[in-house]
Amino acid sequence: MIDLAQLKPYKSLIITKVKSEVVLSSLVNEIMDDLMECLEIGPTSKRQLVNRFDVFEDGSLTIGVMHYREECQPSWTFEVSIQDNVNHLIIICAQRQYVSIFLSDPKRKHPVTNRILQDGDHDLKSLELISQGLLNAAFVKGPTRTLWLSGTHRQTSIKPNNKILSGLDLRDALDPLGDQTYHFTAARCVPVASVIPEPVGISPRKSQVWTGPSKTWDDFRYIVSKILSQVESTTIPINAPLPVIAISSPEVSQVFGPFDIAIVPPELLADDSSLDEETRQEMELWGYQSNFEILEANENKFVSEVSLKGQVLGKIKFDLDIAPYKPVSWKVSESFCESGQEKLYEEAFKLVQRKAWVKIWFESGHTISNGEIFEVRHRDTPFVDITWANLNGYHVKTEKPEPLAKIGGQKSLFNWMLNYWPNFDQSNIDPGGWLASDDGSMEIADFIHLNDRTMPPILTLVHVKGSGSDDDHRTISVSDYEVVTSQAVKNLRYLDRLLLSEGLKNGIEKMIGTLVWHDRVQSTRDDMILALSKIGSNHQRRIFIFQPRLTKTSHDKARQSNQCSDFARLRQLDTLLLSAAASCKGLGVEFRVIGDQR
Repeated sequence: MIDLAQLKPYKSLIITKVKSEVVLSSLVNEIMDDLMECLEIGPTSKRQLVNRFDVFEDGSLTIGVMHYREECQPSWTFEVSIQDNVNHLIIICAQRQYVSIFLSDPKRKHPVTNRILQDGDHDLKSLELISQGLLNAAFVKGPTRTLWLSGTHRQTSIKPNNKILSGLDLRDALDPLGDQTYHFTAARCVPVASVIPEPVGISPRKSQVWTGPSKTWDDFRYIVSKILSQVESTTIPINAPLPVIAISSPEVSQVFGPFDIAIVPPELLADDSSLDEETRQEMELWGYQSNFEILEANENKFVSEVSLKGQVLGKIKFDLDIAPYKPVSWKVSESFCESGQEKLYEEAFKLVQRKAWVKIWFESGHTISNGEIFEVRHRDTPFVDITWANLNGYHVKTEKPEPLAKIGGQKSLFNWMLNYWPNFDQSNIDPGGWLASDDGSMEIADFIHLNDRTMPPILTLVHVKGSGSDDDHRTISVSDYEVVTSQAVKNLRYLDRLLLSEGLKNGIEKMIGTLVWHDRVQSTRDDMILALSKIGSNHQRRIFIFQPRLTKTSHDKARQSNQCSDFARLRQLDTLLLSAAASCKGLGVEFRVIGDQR
């Protein structure tokens, strides 16, 4: 028999609320019965009950305790005859309408919270998890010492997927641009004017609170009582307890108006040398050349027209399942397939069912990323470094000619670059300087431009992406910019002259090694490398995103009125571009976007 006075459990608790009035002693017994079933504690199981205490009162708490022993195989052997015996403890503490569950085995927390959320004939259904907003209001206040952050952005080699920060008060240390695409999964704060005498950790999506090791049983009991009292006294939720970072949104009823969707393989922006060329080309095909335009939407259902390299493949119906505290899922169904496009349509149909590859934007300001709903708190600072180009007569949906060797005689965006860059009004005032196309797998940029006539010389990488629409009144699309912007920032390192020269040398043997011009006259890559070797280290460096989906008309209308249908989209685009510009500025690189002047 365990002596309670000898217990010193680590204070890590699942916090719940009782749905209706009950007798607490009966409730605690029922919960322990259900936990034995849920965790498979019994005479024929590898988890054997050692002792179950009678429910007892201790101060304001009604408490139930179970001790069980688990037989498990060590991780270092396949020999089944070698077994460890591990002792574990379960403590249920009820105080008025609130119940905490302590499990010494952290692996058992997930099955328990899942059971609470599930419908069915079980005793844990009498409990409900505490909402994120109430837990935030109760505990995420005062100096924030530790933050566990998870990204809402696409996976990319230029930004961590997750990170842990520590400091005196991280509310003052968060980066308004760099950290706004992260949400916090857990936080550890020092309570201000609180009866809890130690820092409190919280995982709001899991309804979990922790403070640390107990010194004695009385210490454990006292802190548990104060935590439950703090939750009980909190009535007004706070969904954004920390500045800057994105909000993991449980208020799914506020999500409305899907307007944009994009697909990109998570590996696309990673420098993974293990990927074979065929796989990389397939990823780049769908990541860069596909377009999904939402044609009609009704609540959480919408129809998207799928295109690849400007060719319409068909339409796909999406039916989103959005519920609190659960990952977003969706069903897709075939709506229409263009004749002759059956194979590519089937590929697209399979890809959109992969949650890690899909991102969906909403008019409400929410984003679905990797199956989670987030609300990025977009800064009201507009992105202003936009140059409006005259693209009359050119096909804004056509990125490059097919085959690429025919560049110069068609009306693609690549042809516009060759004919006019670095002018924007279809004039040839500037003779052109050095221009090389590096389009292809593992590219530095679609175009590399060197103006060695200025002092200092100007070195520019231009990333080109065709618009998903060529309608003169087309709406703003965030997805058209998402991948190309991330790729541009990832390739910042190539603005170093030596790295750029090495990259160009590696491309000499490829067909695109011949696509080099000086003052718009065919030249050689060797000659451009020689010119690069002469500019020294004192040169101006620039990144341009050439994406004509954004028109001056739609931009100006959205900027002038928050009633405009494009207002929320422009704010989301501002956030994306400001973040990219901040990354560039930190390396002394100018970042600009080229839009369509119409």
